[in-house]
Amino acid sequence: MSFKMPLKESKRSVLKASAYVKMLSLLIKKKLTDGMTVPFVILLNQKYANLDEKKSAKLPLFLLGDRDSSWKELHKQKIGESETQKDYMISGMCTRQGSELILAINGSKGLRKIPPKSKQHIEAILAKVEKGLSISIGSGSGAEATNENKEATGAENATESAVKTAAATPKAEKTAPQADPAQKEEAKEEATAISDAIKILSNLMGTSLKKVSANVKKGATSGKDIKAVQEVNKKYDEVQKLYQDSSKGVQKKFAKAHDKLTSQKKELYKVSMAAKARKKSLAQRLADNYYQATSNRIASEEEITSFQKLVKDTISHNKTQSPHKVPQGLLFKATLFVAKKVGVQRYKPELTDKVLEKVA
Repeated sequence: MSFKMPLKESKRSVLKASAYVKMLSLLIKKKLTDGMTVPFVILLNQKYANLDEKKSAKLPLFLLGDRDSSWKELHKQKIGESETQKDYMISGMCTRQGSELILAINGSKGLRKIPPKSKQHIEAILAKVEKGLSISIGSGSGAEATNENKEATGAENATESAVKTAAATPKAEKTAPQADPAQKEEAKEEATAISDAIKILSNLMGTSLKKVSANVKKGATSGKDIKAVQEVNKKYDEVQKLYQDSSKGVQKKFAKAHDKLTSQKKELYKVSMAAKARKKSLAQRLADNYYQATSNRIASEEEITSFQKLVKDTISHNKTQSPHKVPQGLLFKATLFVAKKVGVQRYKPELTDKVLEKVA
């Protein structure tokens, strides 16, 4: 699922820097939800209407979403100026993973990497749009893997190797019958879509699952870890569908990559089950926090049970009796604050009212 890019090519020449930042901010905050994958394009040397032309000509234009047919005019213009796509653009697919935008670059339709200065400019703009937002290139991160994450990074490396092998597979022998031009174009589009999807999945295996595996070993997984595993599962399903819907020729080309991905499904299931098994309950997190602060240890099963009742009573009090109806996140902060002040034995739900009175 994607969305349309609001900027038309005819309006690009009059685009002001402030209007561009506002547009990009809207797309990232309102449209590009966590886990979504959309097309992206980076145009190099954009001239912003309200900036000095010489300085502006060195700045990039980072765009997200499906471009309309008006953008074909840009390519016609550049061809007339004897420029190819590799001279002025980078394109591919962008996946949002929390505060990270993972870019899977399609080298067949422009540059294969983002120039360092252009990347710096884009990250500076993203920092204005949303604090902590960054971009990374979805080319796999197996070289950066640590020993505790072999399962996740092993899948990534195997998949990346399979993609390269598929890309290097020779074309059909000269004796084979010539395919219809329309079929060739369709097969090319299918291959590009599968390749992009596999690269994104490979990068997720090397980032999200790496973090989940580490948290599983620590014994402290959370809802974020479950969500990360679900996102990888979703990408698996997308790759499977693309593969199954493609022609036999494309399937043959990517058979090795597909087989590698399928074999990793079992490892993904193991990590998923481990993450769910070790996910801490709210009561356990509060109890561990309390006893870590007061006794420098984690809570026992009996103490966790005690906190479960404490939490249940506090929620009930806030809903039915407290004059300060607040979100549960704030309520639990007040709960822990009061518990640390008076101790678990002397804790009463109504004591949180005094704390909430100051912040509500």
